[in-house]
Amino acid sequence: LFYPEEKFHARRTLGWTSEGTILVALGRLCWVKGWELLLQALAELRSRGSSAMLAFVGDGEDRRNVYEMAASLGVADHIQITGFVPHDTVRTCINAADLCVVGSYQEGWSVAMLEELACGKPIVSTPVSGASRLVQPGKNGFIVQERHPVAYADAIEAALTLTAADAVSLEIAQHFSAGTLAHDLATLWRPLASHAARRSAVLAGKP
Repeated sequence: LFYPEEKFHARRTLGWTSEGTILVALGRLCWVKGWELLLQALAELRSRGSSAMLAFVGDGEDRRNVYEMAASLGVADHIQITGFVPHDTVRTCINAADLCVVGSYQEGWSVAMLEELACGKPIVSTPVSGASRLVQPGKNGFIVQERHPVAYADAIEAALTLTAADAVSLEIAQHFSAGTLAHDLATLWRPLASHAARRSAVLAGKP
């Protein structure tokens, strides 16, 4: 369901502006997602003259709080909350982005980050679970160790200059593809091994 699409085509599909930098954050709007840090970093970027806007793809109990804090920071006109949308629209939102951002205090294994990688996007993230396996600092994004808007904004600016981030993200995503997962599970659970072997044979065109 998640794969790269041309950025400006994705923006036209969504009715988003074709100009400026678009940051996308996926997930429920709740405190654990650390949306305050993302808004503060956006305000810092805007104070530096950036044209960045931030799209929250999702919804949640903190929707009103997000708008109120954005207004207090002077960036209310530069954020958007999509509400809950179907998977194909989530994919389009990711592909419309220049960069995906994660501000969470904690995460399990982040499916959202894998979806972003599968679309070839760079990521700036806090040091949540799995981030060190999904983000290669200086190659397809950065992991910001301190929850400080200046440091986070610095990382965003640096990530936007990475020239091969799309290729790195796609390569990392392949390590977690369905085919790779089937092989890895088969090595851990023997009953799956014969099934995985048959599947590989079929894919190779052998009976």
